[in-house]
Amino acid sequence: MLRAPDHAHRARRHIPTVLAAGLGASLASVFLFGKLSEEVLERESLALDTEVIARARAMNSPTADRIFSLLTATGEPWALGAAGSLVVLRWRAEARAADAVVFALALLGGGAANQILKLVFRRDRPPLQLRRAHASSYSFPSGHAMTTLATYGTLAYLVSRRGGLTGHPAARLIWAPILLFCGLVGWSRIYLEVHYPTDVLGAWAAGTVWVTTCGIARNFMEPEEQ
Repeated sequence: MLRAPDHAHRARRHIPTVLAAGLGASLASVFLFGKLSEEVLERESLALDTEVIARARAMNSPTADRIFSLLTATGEPWALGAAGSLVVLRWRAEARAADAVVFALALLGGGAANQILKLVFRRDRPPLQLRRAHASSYSFPSGHAMTTLATYGTLAYLVSRRGGLTGHPAARLIWAPILLFCGLVGWSRIYLEVHYPTDVLGAWAAGTVWVTTCGIARNFMEPEEQ
């Protein structure tokens, strides 16, 4: 019994290493994806982007414009920050400090990694005449797609993890709507023609690694709900 605190303390000491490794893995995975895309930009990658954008353009309608504009707004930094703040405040009030910290790291770390990758690749966005929404900064990887997956994917993990610990396995069902929502946000960026499809694919690759990293970091912490 006396060893438990020491064990928990030693485990928590590994958290910075886990987060640093996860951030490195996120950057490396999307860097590799980006380099592969760059190598074939004149061939397969460009053909993929062109074909998918053409299919998205075929869906064009006033109703679709409104729907996907609303979806893309949910991936804006202010929207993610507002939603994230509410979750963090709720969990802190419920004495779920570890979950709150990990969720905040998911949001902030995902955004930081995205900005680093944009500066590395400096890929221009689709031609201005194709865009149907305002966009700034570089194109690869998509910030909306990456931070949405990093934030809400980590939320789904933390909710389903707690559900398993507290005898509510149905909490795992949260994954389906979360992943569908993240997929629609990514597609909205392609539909509005502010990103190439490969921008979104690269964002999902990095976002997935960051969600995994945050999950591993949470498991190094002492689960206060047990």
